[in-house]
Amino acid sequence: MRLYEAQRPERALEGRVGGAAARALLGTLSTGESVSLGPVPNVGVVLAVAFSPDGYQLATVGLDKTVRLWNLATREPIGTPLTGHTDAVYAVAFSPDGHLLATAGLDRTVRLWDPATREPVGTPLTGHTHTVRAVAFSPDGHLLATAGFDKTVRLWNPAAQEPVGNLTGHTGPVAAVAFSPDGHLLATAGEDKTVRLWNPAAQEPVGNLTGHTGTVYAVAFSPDGHLLATAGLDTTVMLWNPATQQLIGTPLTGHTHTVRAVAFSPDGHLLATAGLDKPVRLWNPATQEPVGNPLTGTPTRSLRWRSHPTDISSPPLASTGRCGCGLLPDSRNKAPRLRARKDDTGERSGGGTASCAASHTCWTSLPF
Repeated sequence: MRLYEAQRPERALEGRVGGAAARALLGTLSTGESVSLGPVPNVGVVLAVAFSPDGYQLATVGLDKTVRLWNLATREPIGTPLTGHTDAVYAVAFSPDGHLLATAGLDRTVRLWDPATREPVGTPLTGHTHTVRAVAFSPDGHLLATAGFDKTVRLWNPAAQEPVGNLTGHTGPVAAVAFSPDGHLLATAGEDKTVRLWNPAAQEPVGNLTGHTGTVYAVAFSPDGHLLATAGLDTTVMLWNPATQQLIGTPLTGHTHTVRAVAFSPDGHLLATAGLDKPVRLWNPATQEPVGNPLTGTPTRSLRWRSHPTDISSPPLASTGRCGCGLLPDSRNKAPRLRARKDDTGERSGGGTASCAASHTCWTSLPF
């Protein structure tokens, strides 16, 4: 996983995966120096991560069926892993106020947790008949949307822990869900190549955006809600006006492989996109022009901007095709470390394949 500073993209954090325990080092790419961050245990294959709204905590989930919370200031785990899921966990999201954490996955359940006490809240939410791949809270925290392989989008009242609706219409697995900033729209997308817009309050469809020629893996609203970015298997990124449901301009091209992630900067002035072709690309959504050179990396399934700094992170895939979180030994001296170096092009880059850095989400290359 890499952490980029968008205003200085030559700075990045990168680590490696492996070993039962290792000492993480922070590579400051502008100087090549490193500082110790203390022991970081290997947490296995991480399938998703989410950052708390205040940016101080990280939640990770993965194949080990657990939910782990981390202190970003110390890079240390907070307590013991949260247990309850009976199979791999694919999705995780904090509520807007940070008081709830939602997780979901292969066991078809959605679970709510209290991040402060690290205890489950109520009983698991059940209703999905297949793997749950996406979760998202509404901006006011009054609704939780979940979606997955059963082709449905389900709405829940997280406070009452009760179902409030079931949105149907997709003809294939649903890969992504996102609420508009005002909460009046819900965008969903997936294998049927469509992006569907819903009124979550009325639980009614309000639009169907077509244009992609393959699975749509990512959807994101701009902070002002005036734009919707979508991307997927056809390697393009599309910008839409949610109000008119019209495509804005022409698709953004440049990626050479599936695009798996899109994210607007907090001020809406930049759009970051990433996928299996390795680079993270930055765009000016107003002009639809690329901004700067692509940020080099590894195949990426997800990226998010931090809430307040100008940092963006992109978790890459380990050689297994899954997103790993931890460290690998350096091949030359066998010491687990994070390092910075100059590559053959003269650009500074990190020296590993995956580590825990500041990000909100991470997807994997398992189904979809």
